[in-house]
Amino acid sequence: MPNWLTSFVATVVAGSAAGDALAQSDPFAWAAAERPMMVGFPPTADSQVTTANFRDPATIKWLQLNTRNIGFTRQIARPGGPPSPLPRGRQENLEALRFEVKGQGVTDVAGWMNATRGDALLVLRDGKIVYERYRPGLTADDPHAGWSITKSFVGTIAGILVAEGKLDTAKKARDYVPELAGSGFGDATVQQLLDMTAGDAYDENTAKNSADVLNLVRSFMPRYAPPDDRAPKSMYEVLTGIGQARPHGEMFLYNSADTEAVGWVIQRITGEHLANLISERLWQPLGAAHDAGILIDGLGMPSASAGISVTLPDLARFGQMMCNGGRFNGRQIVPAAVIAELRRGGSQAAFVKGGADKARPGYSYHNGWWVNHAAGSIEAKGGSGQHVYVNPAARTVIVKFSSAVEPATSYTATEDSAAFAAIAAAGHR
Repeated sequence: MPNWLTSFVATVVAGSAAGDALAQSDPFAWAAAERPMMVGFPPTADSQVTTANFRDPATIKWLQLNTRNIGFTRQIARPGGPPSPLPRGRQENLEALRFEVKGQGVTDVAGWMNATRGDALLVLRDGKIVYERYRPGLTADDPHAGWSITKSFVGTIAGILVAEGKLDTAKKARDYVPELAGSGFGDATVQQLLDMTAGDAYDENTAKNSADVLNLVRSFMPRYAPPDDRAPKSMYEVLTGIGQARPHGEMFLYNSADTEAVGWVIQRITGEHLANLISERLWQPLGAAHDAGILIDGLGMPSASAGISVTLPDLARFGQMMCNGGRFNGRQIVPAAVIAELRRGGSQAAFVKGGADKARPGYSYHNGWWVNHAAGSIEAKGGSGQHVYVNPAARTVIVKFSSAVEPATSYTATEDSAAFAAIAAAGHR
C-alpha cells in the first residue's frame, strides 16, 4: 500500500473512533429544502430565473441541469453505435464511510455530500463502478454543468497538439493569434496561459461579480447577467480589451481568461471549433453514451473556460482514460507522454507565491489540471463543486456533480480533499 494510503487509512480509523456529529444518512437531504424553479407555462413570476436571483441557492440548483437553456450551445457529438462499457464491480457502502476534516471534526460521505450540496457521485475502481447515485430529479442520462472542468478538456487537447508537433507552448500567444498583440495575453507563452502564470489583468472575482467576470458571462449567458450596452459583445472582444498587470510567469493566479486565450490559440492552429476538437479527439474515441454541449457566444465561439455540460458516466469515461495513461475503449486516445507530463505538475513555487496553497497545500496547476503532488492525483474542477478526481496509484476515479452556492471550489477544498482521499483509501482497507 502506498505511504499516503497507509497514513490516510489510519486517519479515517482514528476519526471514526472520535465520533460522527457531522454525519448524515441521506446524501441528498439538502435538495428537498429547495423550491422548484421555472415552474409552469409560462413560469410563474416567483419561480423565474432572473438576473436578480442568479446567485440564489434554488436558482443554482436549477442552473446546473439547464445550462443548455440559458444561452446558445453547440453540440459535442458522441459516436454512432453503442457506448463503451462501464462495468459494475462489487458495490461499496461509501455513504457510511467516515473521515476527519481538518478543523471541522468527523463526517461521512453522506454528510459531505449534504454540506457541499452534492447532486451525484460515481466512483470507479479498476475501471468498474463501485458506487453511483443521483439526487431526485437527476439521472445518468441528464447533462449537468461542468463549468471549469472545461479547462481540463482544453488542456488535454493542447497536450495532444503538442505531441503531434502542431503546438509549441514556448511560443507566445500572439505568435498564433496576432489579435492578442498589445493585450495582457499577447506576450505570455502558451505554457504560461495553460498554467495560469500569465500576468494579464483579468480579475477572477466570481463572488463579487467583478467587471471582467460579468463581461465574460455576458458573452455566453447574456440573459442572466446584468445588461450593459457598453460591454464587449463577444468573448474575444473581452480578451483583447484586457491589459497586463504584472510580469508573466511570476505567480499562479486562477484565471478563466487565460484558458479562453488558449482556446483561441488551438482553434486558430487547427482551423476547427473547440466542440469539434473535443468530439473528434476525445468524445468519439471514448465511446461516450451522450452528446455533450458547450456554451457559445454571439459569434458562435465556445466558452473554453466554463462552457461544457456532460452526463456523469461520460465524465467518468474521461476520468478513467486519464487514469489509464490515456488509454480507453481499446485504444490510446491521449499519448501516454502527455499524461506523464501532466502528472509532473506545474511550478509549486508559483502556486505558493500566488497564495493558492492556502486552500490546496501541496498542489500545483498544470495544463488545465490541479495536481496533488503528495497523493499523485490529478483533478479537474468546476464552479459550484464539479469534480473529476483521478488517482492512478489507488486505481480510483471519482466524479461528482454539485450545486454549491459558492462558485469557487476553493471554498470546500479542505472537505473535498479529505473526502476524495478517504474514498480512494477505502479500496485498500
